[in-house]
Amino acid sequence: MGKSSVSFDFYLEFCIRYINRYLSRIENMDHSLIATRLGEQLRQRRLNRGLTQVRLAALAGITRQKVIAIEKGDLSVGMAAYARVLGALDCEFSLVTAAMPTLDEIQGVFD
Repeated sequence: MGKSSVSFDFYLEFCIRYINRYLSRIENMDHSLIATRLGEQLRQRRLNRGLTQVRLAALAGITRQKVIAIEKGDLSVGMAAYARVLGALDCEFSLVTAAMPTLDEIQGVFD
């Protein structure tokens, strides 16, 4: 077989691996992705309310560093801290069916 056949086979295998990893991540809904999404939503809510991280920390009774960690989706932050931030932002949890990860969210799958 020619050189182009090898390139095509390599490309095809790459695509299959990519799709399998993507589907696996969707099926298992990676917990770090969920935490990251929550952090992003909390950050957006804070910004929409015109609050600084310092002000939100004061309202929630936690440190600014903890707010930063929450907005990054840090899994080491306790549920109580997340609940305090939610309360300070006048929010609560709502369970919804997980959405498929975006291409931006899975960009590190092949690293």
